[in-house]
Amino acid sequence: MILMAVLISGCVDKEPVPSSALPGGERRARADSLRAAGVPPGGLTVHFTVVDDTGARVPGAQVNLVDPTRTDPRCGSSVLAYGPKYQTKQLMADDKGELTATLDFTPLEVSASAEDFSGGSVIAYSGEPMTLQLNRMPLVHWRGRITARDGTPLEHVHVYEGDTPWPEAGVAGTFDIKLRTDRPMPRLRFRKMGFSPREVVAQETDTLVLDPRPTITISLVNKAGALVKREVYIEAQRDGQTVSYCTTNQDTPASCTLDGEPGPLTLLFGHDASLGSQKIELRESTQLRWTVEQ
Repeated sequence: MILMAVLISGCVDKEPVPSSALPGGERRARADSLRAAGVPPGGLTVHFTVVDDTGARVPGAQVNLVDPTRTDPRCGSSVLAYGPKYQTKQLMADDKGELTATLDFTPLEVSASAEDFSGGSVIAYSGEPMTLQLNRMPLVHWRGRITARDGTPLEHVHVYEGDTPWPEAGVAGTFDIKLRTDRPMPRLRFRKMGFSPREVVAQETDTLVLDPRPTITISLVNKAGALVKREVYIEAQRDGQTVSYCTTNQDTPASCTLDGEPGPLTLLFGHDASLGSQKIELRESTQLRWTVEQ
């Protein structure tokens, strides 16, 4: 058994775990004895095997270990602002679902996670082989394609549930989205620059058609009309509501493109329109130049 990778070693916010909250009288007693003995850091070894609910190994599972009895000295002043930070590590099981690690603290709380599985946790003690069980989630694949109105496949379409991003649609305008069957089907929004977004309930259709909409490409120039390099936030609004926004790049001649909607729009330059605003009537994709002070 080998340790495949150490991902993160740091601090987490947790409330102290009283011994009465740990399951099992024997485990409570052993946790109390560890605290009373003041187990010294260093040289503590843990052994884990991660399995699913059928007993099969889960390769590459992430294992999270926390010692809720010892604060992490590296967290310094953050303890004053946010409360105690407890020593923690995140490790990864090997291709057999196994993990052996030597730690500088005593892991009492251990949990595991892996793609397509719901997490599991145990109370662990140094030197004891432990098994972490994960439950495979009930999943179904929703597969389909996204095209423009003329049938052209649309690549790299962004997918959102509310404000939460999902994996984007990939090459040739196809998508393959995993959905949990033990939950209501989510309502997802598909969005691509230059097209009106579309919202559908998952599995409602296997072909999504997006309609084109005009875009606004804005370039920043100085008083002499030359392109400038500057980071500026630009927002398009209608009736006080955001339609689209973008930010220019300070390392290249400054320009960016926003989605628009036909009709009147107000362009705001800088947060809270600190650099000014401009009203436009949008009928088709257009390019604008905005003069800024350097």
